[in-house]
Amino acid sequence: MDDARDQLDTTCRMAAALALMGGLSAVVLPPSRWTLLAVALLLASVLTYRSAIGAAEGYGRLVNAAVNLHRFDLLTAFRLPLPADPAEERDRFRTLSNHLRQGLPVTGPYEHRSP
Repeated sequence: MDDARDQLDTTCRMAAALALMGGLSAVVLPPSRWTLLAVALLLASVLTYRSAIGAAEGYGRLVNAAVNLHRFDLLTAFRLPLPADPAEERDRFRTLSNHLRQGLPVTGPYEHRSP
């Protein structure tokens, strides 16, 4: 997970830096041979951006796998009872997602037990 996140951060920063350098060089440098440098930097920015999209997809797959593997541990940490069936699980996680994303109250049973 750390390596995937580092790759995502690096490619995003590189794409932004290359785009900024390409835009600045197009404005600041005189239009002659230097125009080729600006075009090359902007092209490198586009390629790096495409690489960042691939890194984001890979990171998203890893996060999805981690959540799927530890979803019951998450319910236990929030002191919510484990669901009885897949439909109840979907409802419970929909409620929990709304709580985390929008601050809506968590409805349903609450289990206070010792860890």
